[in-house]
Amino acid sequence: MILIIAITASFTWLALSLSTGQLSTITIPLDVSVDSVIGINTDTDALHFGKIPPGQRGERSFALDQDYPFAVAISIIPEGSIGPWTNISSSTVLLWPHQPQNVTITVRVPGDIPPGNYTGILRITTYRPLIFPFLSREQG
Repeated sequence: MILIIAITASFTWLALSLSTGQLSTITIPLDVSVDSVIGINTDTDALHFGKIPPGQRGERSFALDQDYPFAVAISIIPEGSIGPWTNISSSTVLLWPHQPQNVTITVRVPGDIPPGNYTGILRITTYRPLIFPFLSREQG
């Protein structure tokens, strides 16, 4: 199982490394309120993690999908004050047309962080991999 994960991760990294160019970049705001109580924020205009006590974590999930007529490589990078607290289930993804993949973002608030509002962004960049430029929607 570990070998399969390692091969998949290496293959995705290779696809990103051998790209023919960037297709697009989007940014999604991230925020968390560090407080002594837990609070839930279900707004959909950003990835809100609500209120999380120090030393605890929160998770949000979303699906990635694309409709280019070829596979794309996707890079997901957290930035900002909560970037170092952020773990992404799949930070690089090879995504085929109309085959969504779920991604889970976990924010783990350090135990020594004072109460307050902390923000960041999730930078999602798509690339056309050089490895698969010949694969079309009909073939993939």
